[in-house]
Amino acid sequence: MPSARIAASIDSMPRNPVQFTSKRDLYEWLLLIAALALIGSIFLYVHEAEADRADAAERDRLQVLTNFVANDIEGNLTSVNHVLEGVIQDYLSNSGVPESSHFLTLRLRALEGAIPGVRALLVLNTQGVVTHTSRAILENQNLNYRDYFKQVRDHPDKTTLYISAPFQSLKQGPDLVITASRMVQGQNGQFAGMVVAVLDQEYFYDPFRMLLYAPDVWAYVVHGDGLQVINFPSKKNSIDGTDLNRQGSFFRRHVESGKIASMLSGRVYTTG
Repeated sequence: MPSARIAASIDSMPRNPVQFTSKRDLYEWLLLIAALALIGSIFLYVHEAEADRADAAERDRLQVLTNFVANDIEGNLTSVNHVLEGVIQDYLSNSGVPESSHFLTLRLRALEGAIPGVRALLVLNTQGVVTHTSRAILENQNLNYRDYFKQVRDHPDKTTLYISAPFQSLKQGPDLVITASRMVQGQNGQFAGMVVAVLDQEYFYDPFRMLLYAPDVWAYVVHGDGLQVINFPSKKNSIDGTDLNRQGSFFRRHVESGKIASMLSGRVYTTG
């Protein structure tokens, strides 16, 4: 009968076609989300691996450059040490009394002209008065108030090269210098004066000129007591001479680590 065939046809159709379509769409969306998550995970892994590789490469490069600069500075200071030692042996070995004042002055002038970055060479007596110098303007100056004089006078050691913290020179405007000094020994081993090399900040520039490989790379040198000696390249606002021995600074973190060399990251105290 016709009515029976119609009923059978109706019974063979899906009971809820909307529900069937919704489930299929849900499966497709889940499959799409899973595929996108997989692709995203792959991209994230590749990105992190590349970031780790770049970080490791930069750390290795920084370590090499740091060693190069440190060795260069050490070599330059060793040369200055030999210069001061030679002056003492040739002219001041007789209890600090120069054997030839005229030739001693000529020697100091020649050495100043031969060593880039050396501003002046001085001989100080036990009272801190400049007795011989490569710069006539400094002769007879009393420098006993300078910390570098007090350090050698109060802790004399004929084998030590004393490196001062950066300080303002006798010039009127901002002008930081440091000194490298050797003690002159008297007959009984006592302090009998000292020979001093006054070093410009430019004395430390040469290795940095060769090694700063990008515009956003810069470096600085810090004295052992925390005072910044130079920043290279120099900043518009003078930050040299800043005391970096502060909580949280790279200098303090390095000192507290107890390591000879350390790799640190974070904000720079002087520039933020």
